[in-house]
Amino acid sequence: MKLQVTIWGIMMKRIAVVLALFLLAAAGCSSNTEPPADQKNNASGDKESVIAESPDKYVQLFADTSVSGDMLTGITVKLGENSKHFSWTNVTNDGYYPEIIRDDLDQDADQEVVIILTKGYGTGLRDSEVHVLRNDFTELDIQDAVSVVKSSLISSASSKDGKKDYTLTYKDNTINKQYNDEDAGMWFDDVAIGSIVTYRVENQHLLAEVSAQVSPGFFIANVEAEYSVKGSKLVVGNLALNEME
Repeated sequence: MKLQVTIWGIMMKRIAVVLALFLLAAAGCSSNTEPPADQKNNASGDKESVIAESPDKYVQLFADTSVSGDMLTGITVKLGENSKHFSWTNVTNDGYYPEIIRDDLDQDADQEVVIILTKGYGTGLRDSEVHVLRNDFTELDIQDAVSVVKSSLISSASSKDGKKDYTLTYKDNTINKQYNDEDAGMWFDDVAIGSIVTYRVENQHLLAEVSAQVSPGFFIANVEAEYSVKGSKLVVGNLALNEME
């Protein structure tokens, strides 16, 4: 009888140890099932974090920020409870993370979502890219502002007696700038258009601001291009040539 009690006690201890180990393993698994509020798993299983959101958090952008290198590749857009993945890119520097603007660009009482990405930056360089989504994730086609500006301007450059002379004209507006050769270490053969492109929304219109420069450090003007919605497209309408001081 004593031997049976001893064996029974040993068996109960073993069962207790196995049960405890099982419970610990289960607890460990369950603790990893809920990601932090600012993270989620996308369809490919990669961990994504919030890189931008609208003030009301209706619009959120997610990307895998654990990647090495200079670019975030692939961005998930969340609108309310729905989300869609896009093959967009943005630099990894969080000082240049995407900008989100909501406004009624086509004046149909529903706000579009404007997402401004940064593809590159540096001295005299800002490569921005804009996307506009409707609330069903339909993306509007956007005309290239730089191409429109280049084809709409007339420019000239000349060099004489240690002077550099540049002229830029749009319709009846002409800007002329003259510099000394020694003012810059490098001068462009002609006015360069579009090394810096930025976007903003103003008065329910998307605007692109395109730079015009004559050297890496000298900008003579910027051209403001105003977009209008035509069906499923955003097309450039008015241009404004503004002299830089």
